[in-house]
Amino acid sequence: MTWFSSMIPGAPGNADSIASLAQTLHESATHADNIEQAVSRIPSSISTWKGHAHLDYLESQQRARSRMIHFNEGMACAANDVESYSWSVRAMHNYVENTLRPTAQELDEAFTRTPAGQRLDAYFSLLAEARTLQGEYRERYNRLKQEAEDLALSLQQALSIEPVAKKSKFAGGFFDPSRTERLSERDIDRINAELKALREGGFDLRAIAQGSIGDCYYLASLMAVMNSPEGQALLADGIRPHYNQDGTIDGYIVTVYDKPGFFSSGSSTEVLVRDTYPNGARSSGAAGVISLYEKAFSQLHPGGVNRSTFFESGISAGYPREALPRVTGQGTSTVDGDGFFGFGSGYDAGEQQTIIEAANSGQPTIANTECSDAFENRTAPVDVTLPNGQETRIDIYRGHSYVVTHADSSGLTLVNPHGTNTVSETGTATPNGEFTISWENFNEYYGNVTLGAVK
Repeated sequence: MTWFSSMIPGAPGNADSIASLAQTLHESATHADNIEQAVSRIPSSISTWKGHAHLDYLESQQRARSRMIHFNEGMACAANDVESYSWSVRAMHNYVENTLRPTAQELDEAFTRTPAGQRLDAYFSLLAEARTLQGEYRERYNRLKQEAEDLALSLQQALSIEPVAKKSKFAGGFFDPSRTERLSERDIDRINAELKALREGGFDLRAIAQGSIGDCYYLASLMAVMNSPEGQALLADGIRPHYNQDGTIDGYIVTVYDKPGFFSSGSSTEVLVRDTYPNGARSSGAAGVISLYEKAFSQLHPGGVNRSTFFESGISAGYPREALPRVTGQGTSTVDGDGFFGFGSGYDAGEQQTIIEAANSGQPTIANTECSDAFENRTAPVDVTLPNGQETRIDIYRGHSYVVTHADSSGLTLVNPHGTNTVSETGTATPNGEFTISWENFNEYYGNVTLGAVK
């Protein structure tokens, strides 16, 4: 009788079939590489062609090559991940058939040999051992299940071709905002150090600088969450490493929340990130945690780094009230500084107090110039105080989001996601994006404030 061996089910999956799929993906990656090489040689064959048509063709060729490079890299990584998963499936089959099942069968045999009068006590004693075996099976099964889910993320990334930036004279070139770059060992070491700092609540959000992607609203949302130890811990918990066949980190799995409903928190989506935008958001001038979140957010948008259209959504241009819930999974509220039908514009005493309490308690707080009509041009010169106490005049940007890190009755301390501010008179850049502005100037240029929650 199989009293205890029946408690150990067979291992899932067919390792040989999975290994065969890995080989097919390896061959597809090689084929994609050959196509990319052929595309890269095209310009040398049309060197005598001149004029605008030639330039337009070269731009198209660069776009095609960029897509093929991304597809080739994705397929190669996916092939390695599928191959690694086949070995995990094979290892579990071996463990079940050569260790767990034989041990359970020995328990069956021990029970069969037990005299009838002692079988009741023996059964419960052997059952405890069988449940231990069952627990080992469940632990390995759950580990394999997690690997399968991570593999699905890898395959999803491999089949997602990065959209090239539209209407950009840099499309396909070095300064292309959609250009991607694989994480290096140095990047991974830096990101791990930043994750440690976030878990300890010691990350300095002023190290962040926006790149050439128009996602200030999203970066400001991330930075606003960083304005409290709880928020920093939330961001750290939203990233976990992904390991390659050698057991080393080759990317990160990032959690992005869906928009919450009226009565519930948002569900979440995991995204595997193996590369970042070198012309996108950086931390101290290099790839960091902010870069991972930016790339994950973009991968969930069919339009990538581009602006949204009727047909597909992109991450350039947006609002913190929409982006902040994607970071926290919580809803937002808005403090409106436009007054009532144009009368009494500015923030009254109650609204000021709401903003003060939110910013000083670590509640994500983002100030926006989107609704202000005080701008005559793209920027406006405004008198502010820098962190060193120096009073100066800087350019405030229209349609831009700023993090509010502190506020009191005399004014507010803001941080520009650009990472710097431009001094109006000289055109020079300040050391970082932080400055303090009076309520009078804030009322004039900042139309509303988005408030969020970490939990």
